[in-house]
Amino acid sequence: MIEAWALDVPVVVTKHCVFLENQIRDYEDVVYCEPEPNSVANAIYLLIANDKLRKKLELNGPQLARQFDYERMAEKLLKVFTVE
Repeated sequence: MIEAWALDVPVVVTKHCVFLENQIRDYEDVVYCEPEPNSVANAIYLLIANDKLRKKLELNGPQLARQFDYERMAEKLLKVFTVE
């Protein structure tokens, strides 16, 4: 998902994906769908048919990807495991 965001690729995610569940927004950052073939196909078709939505996700992606660069993630992990 992060790699797709970095490359301006819209992302379809099943609702069972718990990665950043409370931080990624439906129709702003990703398109959520049910973990069923027809639902995934419909989400992909939506991105093909809806230029405005696809472009919005393409624009938002790189900004989201920057939040997860290695240095930032390492700093966050250090804070979790550092006892003060």
